[in-house]
Amino acid sequence: MKKRIFFNFKTIIIISFVFFNQCENPTESKNDEYHVKLWNNYYSIEETDTLILKNKNLNNEISNEIGRLYNLRYLDLSDNNINGQIPTEFFNLTNLEYLNLSNNEITDTLSTNFSNFKKLEWLILSKNKFNGSIPSSIGELSTLENLLITNNELSGSIPDSIVNLSSLIRLNLDRNKLTNQIPNEIRKLKNLEYLSISFNQLTDEIPEFWGMNKLQYLRLRDNKLSGDFPDSIDDLENLIHMDLSNNQITGWITWRVCDLKWEWFNIDNNWICNNPSCLDGLMGYQFQENCLWWDEEN
Repeated sequence: MKKRIFFNFKTIIIISFVFFNQCENPTESKNDEYHVKLWNNYYSIEETDTLILKNKNLNNEISNEIGRLYNLRYLDLSDNNINGQIPTEFFNLTNLEYLNLSNNEITDTLSTNFSNFKKLEWLILSKNKFNGSIPSSIGELSTLENLLITNNELSGSIPDSIVNLSSLIRLNLDRNKLTNQIPNEIRKLKNLEYLSISFNQLTDEIPEFWGMNKLQYLRLRDNKLSGDFPDSIDDLENLIHMDLSNNQITGWITWRVCDLKWEWFNIDNNWICNNPSCLDGLMGYQFQENCLWWDEEN
C-alpha cells in the first residue's frame, strides 16, 4: 500500500493512509500508524493550512492529489525519501508561504511554475537532485525572504532576475555546478544578511557589494572568482564572517577592514598581497599562500 499524507483542519497530525481518492469514506486500517477522519461535520480536507511530515520515511513520489489542498500555507516534507518529479498539480498551492522539500531524492528541474507561489517567504530545496538552470522566473517571487537550494546539481548562470528579490534575507546556493559570474547588480539586495554561493564553478570578477549594509555572512569560497579584492567590503558595517578562500582574487586589503568586528575572515589561496596586523591570529584568517608571486617578482 502506498502512503498518502493528509491531516485535519488546523491540526498537525501525521498520517500513513490509503490513496487520497479513496478517502471520502475512509475506513480504519490495521496497518495505519495513525488514523483520522478526513472529513467531518465542519471542515473538509481542502481547508487545511498546515502540513508537516518531516522525517517520516515516505519513500514515494508526491501525489498529484496534493493539488487539492489549495489552502495550504505551510508545507514541510523534508527528510524523507521522496523521489521522482514534482507533479504539475503541486503548483496549484498558490497560498504557500513556507515550502520545505529538503533532504529527499527529487530528480527534476526547477520548473518555471515555482513563480506561481506569489506569497512564498521560505523556499528550501536543499539536498535533492534538482538539475538544469535556475529559471529567470525565480525573480517573480517578490515576497521571498529565504532561498536555500544547496547540494543539488544546478548548472548554468545565476539569472540576473535574482536581484529582483528585494525581500531576500538569506540566499544559499552552495555545492551546485553554477558557472559564469555573480550578477553585478547583486548589491540591489539591500535586505540580504546571508549570502553563500560556495563550492561552485563561478568565474569572472567578484562583484562589489556597495549598500548591502545588512550583510553579515559572505561566503564565496571554492570558485574561480578573479578581480581585485572588493573595496566595498570596508563599508559593510555588519559583516562578521567572510570566506573567499580558494579563488583567484588579487589586489590589496585596505586597513579599514580593521574597523569591522570579524568573527571569521578567510582569504586563503588567493593572490592578495598585504597583511593588516589587525587580522593576525583571527580564526579562519590564512595568509601564507597568498603573496608568493609578489616576493618572486620583487
